[in-house]
Formats: sequence, structure tokens, C-alpha cells
Amino acid sequence: LTGITLSDQLKLSCSIPASQFLPGDSFSVTWNLNNIHDAPLSKIPVVAYLTPPSESITLSFVGTTNGNGNYDIAIQTPKLAQPGQYSLRLTAEDADGNSGKCEKNFFLNVERKIVVEMALDNTWFYTESELGNQIRITNKGNIDLEGKVFLVIDGTEVTSKDFFAQKGLETTVSPSWIVTEPPGEHTISALIRVGNETIHQTETQSFTVFPKPPPKIVLNPSAWQIFIIIGIV
Repeated sequence: LTGITLSDQLKLSCSIPASQFLPGDSFSVTWNLNNIHDAPLSKIPVVAYLTPPSESITLSFVGTTNGNGNYDIAIQTPKLAQPGQYSLRLTAEDADGNSGKCEKNFFLNVERKIVVEMALDNTWFYTESELGNQIRITNKGNIDLEGKVFLVIDGTEVTSKDFFAQKGLETTVSPSWIVTEPPGEHTISALIRVGNETIHQTETQSFTVFPKPPPKIVLNPSAWQIFIIIGIV
């Protein structure tokens, strides 16, 4: 994709391979540098400035023209860069102070990228006990994520809890669930949903349910005294 040549005294042309990229993508900005007589200029530094859509921070990348006036500058987009339109401005200046400029814009797309880890407090639970769990969500994309975490037991969504994961950070969610499943082995997984879209589901794990044990009978002191007296008699 050809850029716009903004000529001062030098003719600096620029081109990038596409108009859209993802966070963390690498690409090259290329083309050539000529003087006003269209003669190629060699060994001239060319600086590329990358500016995000709503940030004052500017990244710079440097290359040098070869004997034919051509250059090749490697550009690396930040892994957590915000989505939107980015500006790529190139400048070059020769030893006499003559300068040239070229500009190209491109879009950085939204990337939802998360890592989800699910851990149960145990491999077995009693009926009517709480199913302890921790679901850790690491947001490696370039936007904040907000949605719901669902527990899926035996293929059925049984409960959910809201979550918010800021880009570049992790959060832990523990949806609450009282075991109502019958005794035996069961499966469980966690499902991550943003809006109406399911963006991740963990691998299925197994757990065992045992019947709730009967309550323990604790005799009060007076009852013990009766038994002792009976025993003495």
C-alpha cells in the first residue's frame, strides 16, 4: 500500500504490505529516497515514527538507504496496543539539510486473546456442599474484557458470575455452586462469554460426588450421666 509523498527537497516514497494489522504484528515499510533530480541517495538515515490513535507516545524505527536509494525498516506493533487508526510518518535528511517526508496510515484491529486456568478445591464433594473453584483469566489482548464466567456441569450451564479483565492483567473468579448432582462421577468446565459470544471454554475435568453423611449424634452431659448411672447399677 503506497504512502503519500510529502516532498520538501527530497523525494521520499513509502509503502507497507497491508492496511490492517494485529497487535504484535511485524511488517516492513519500504521504498526509496531520491533527490529532486530523481537520482537515488545512498547511506541516508530514514526514521519512521509510529503514533497510536489516542496516545501521545510515539515509537521510532530507523533504517538506511542502500546504493539504489532503497530502504527497508522493520516495524513492530506493541502487543497490547489499542485498536484504531495508526499514523506512520517517515522523514529523511541529507548532509546538506535537504529533507523529505512520507506518511501512511493503517488500522490495528481488535484482538481478544485470553488464557484461562480452572482449578477445583478438591476432586470430590458431598451432596449439598459448596463446589470450591478458582478460575483465573489472563487478558493478553488489546482491549479490556467484561462478561460472565459460567460453570458447565455434565454439559449444562448451572451458574455464572460477572468478570472484568483489564488488558495485560489477570483476574480470578469463583462462581458459587452448591452440589445438587447425584452421587457418582461428573464433568465440569468453565465457559467465558462476552455479550452473546463465547470466546473460550476450558478443558473438561472430572469430580466425584458422595452422599451427604448423616449428622453426628452428640450426647449432652445429662445423657452421659444417665448412661453412667445405669452402668453402675
